Amino acid sequence: MQRKELLQAAAHLAGLYPLPAPERMVRQDQGASLGNESGQSIDFRDFREYQLGDDVRRVDWRAFARTGQMYLKLFQKETSPIVEITLDTSASMSICQGKEEAAIFLAMFLTETVRYTEGRPALTINGVRYAGRDIETALLECQLNAQEDEDVIARGSSSILKSNNLAAKPLRLWISDFLRTDGIAEDFRRTSQEAALFMPIMLLANSERNPDFRGKYRLTSAEFPKKTMDLAITQEDIEGYKRRLMRHETELEENARRCGADLLRITCPDDSLNKADCKQMAQDMARQGSS
Repeated sequence: MQRKELLQAAAHLAGLYPLPAPERMVRQDQGASLGNESGQSIDFRDFREYQLGDDVRRVDWRAFARTGQMYLKLFQKETSPIVEITLDTSASMSICQGKEEAAIFLAMFLTETVRYTEGRPALTINGVRYAGRDIETALLECQLNAQEDEDVIARGSSSILKSNNLAAKPLRLWISDFLRTDGIAEDFRRTSQEAALFMPIMLLANSERNPDFRGKYRLTSAEFPKKTMDLAITQEDIEGYKRRLMRHETELEENARRCGADLLRITCPDDSLNKADCKQMAQDMARQGSS
């Protein structure tokens, strides 16, 4: 799928499969403080005429039926939950077309889900933080294999998840394959600090979760292309890889639990995504996010 199609699919599916608002976030933010601006809450404030671009869900359709004029219901503004989404851009995230597209889709799906629930999303890519409609532009243009510095990769993508000294604690989501062992526990601990809730999302392609190839290969590191290895892959090697991956995921789960988080798992095709693939990932996110 083209990038624009991915973003459109994500926006559509976010309305069909919204993630439930975490109880801790709701208890903290919703109704905690009211502002002077208009927003979304149970306290009615005023009407104003509809303007192009306004949310049609706030149109008073009864008034429209009576007068033929479109008016919006305005409510006293509440503090909206802040959701920080970080997208891992290391080279392994673009190891195949399907995985790269899935990463972009998930970032947009989560962004739109936050908007659907009246939250405030922020997306971090390559250390740059985006908000508002700049998120769409960033996802249209970003390259997931942008990191080439070994020191940057070794430190881990979570180094860009920093406290923004915000009054309300954010919900932090991290999209990555987590296919490394160094520093994961510390990254999870640091990322979850000062957060109302932390949610690591592990994205793997089908061939990474269930490899099905044998024979002689020259393997090239996704992160460091100059590093190669000649290897004859047997069925025993594949079974050994699966066992190591299982142990790695168990360790990730344990590190996440120490931070009060659950590890979410998403698997995507190796080939370019279609609408059915996007729908399946949205359903998987909604199912795991609500458990």
